Amino acid sequence: MYGASHVSSFDHRCLYRLKQQNATVKIGLLLNLQVVNLTGYLQMFSPFAVHSLHPHYSLVQMKEIKQWLYAGLQVYPYVVNKAAVANRMKEIGASGVIADASPRDLR
Repeated sequence: MYGASHVSSFDHRCLYRLKQQNATVKIGLLLNLQVVNLTGYLQMFSPFAVHSLHPHYSLVQMKEIKQWLYAGLQVYPYVVNKAAVANRMKEIGASGVIADASPRDLR
């Protein structure tokens, strides 16, 4: 049996429409910029829940990750293809990473 699936995209309107069709699907927002008011932005998905944030790894800091985790979101920075970056994301509290490399290559 496979683990839980998540759908993530830069097209957040598409994710919203997907939730309208199936509210049980877990969605993750790919982010390539810093959102000024993330709490307000996430409220636009109401009544649906956003499961996770997928910001570019260069955009995240420990303080933000802690805030997002506290808000109930998982945080999976992308695209992490170097062990040093993967280790840094782990150190600052990311839930995991999105990579193009195999886990063996990130050691």
